[in-house]
Amino acid sequence: MDSGSGARPASAAAARAFSSPLATGWLEMAGHSLLYHYVVQPLIDEGHVVIQDSLGIKNVLKSLFMAEFIAPQHAAALATVRDHVKDYFGRVLAPRVGIYLREDPARVLEVKKTERIGVFDNYHAFGGDPRRTFLDLQSDCAREYENFARTHGWQIVDVNTAAEATGSASERVADTILATAAR
Repeated sequence: MDSGSGARPASAAAARAFSSPLATGWLEMAGHSLLYHYVVQPLIDEGHVVIQDSLGIKNVLKSLFMAEFIAPQHAAALATVRDHVKDYFGRVLAPRVGIYLREDPARVLEVKKTERIGVFDNYHAFGGDPRRTFLDLQSDCAREYENFARTHGWQIVDVNTAAEATGSASERVADTILATAAR
């Protein structure tokens, strides 16, 4: 990636490492585009209700943050790419009802423990400490997801508060879906 500065990763290995999360992000974006246009939208057009567990934006943004971890000199260009990705998912692939489940990354780490952290949940594959980079990556992503949700008018359900108050975040999500469908 060349952000106009002419800067390139220092070595061929660094270039491969940098391009890997970018390729993953673009494939994720392409996959969700195909899923939406060839499966979801036709079902909606036929009058079906489609519930999708996750909007692919989370994996695309995560991949872009991984690329930035590897090549911080491209942070400005990657931030611009993230803005375009958020716009695309918010306009082109936008659900009728969006619900963001907000959860504290430190609390998730406490439950997961280090040995249960997945390779795509932190920067460890690129040289970072698993626990510290889990919190870094998940906090960066959470900030972007919440901003995205607010920008596009999604309902935000605080998983920790909902679980403590009602015994289950899924009850709050179901209530939100039913209330929206009733309108």
